[in-house]
Amino acid sequence: MLRWGQVQRVLILGVLLVALGIVGMVQESQGKNKLLYVELERSGGQVPTYRPKFRVDVKSLSVEHRKVLDRLLKDADFFHQPARFSGTGHPDAFEYRILVQASDGSHVLIFHDQDGHPESIDELAEWIRTHTSQSKTAQ
Repeated sequence: MLRWGQVQRVLILGVLLVALGIVGMVQESQGKNKLLYVELERSGGQVPTYRPKFRVDVKSLSVEHRKVLDRLLKDADFFHQPARFSGTGHPDAFEYRILVQASDGSHVLIFHDQDGHPESIDELAEWIRTHTSQSKTAQ
């Protein structure tokens, strides 16, 4: 027959092993899916002209800016969005293309002005545009 003290020790040991396993899995998954860079391209509009790509290299970001980028990607549910929003915008709408490149692949999202996409995607696009000075604009 086990005493209560022995049961408690076994339970505590089990909880610690599970917790360590979860921490290990999280660290492993983060290492496999390391963000490399994000890009924003804008085209179209009433007078279509050349528009540069805005690229932010994640490794050049400060810890604070990296946390903001991670939050924006999470708020936009970026990796679960469709590749293209097909809502009807207006004929002269800008088209936006956001690319997030990670070590194990990439995800591209294409959307237009007023096509019904979430506002959080616009916030992500604006952040990329304004933080491009952190790295160099892609040509």
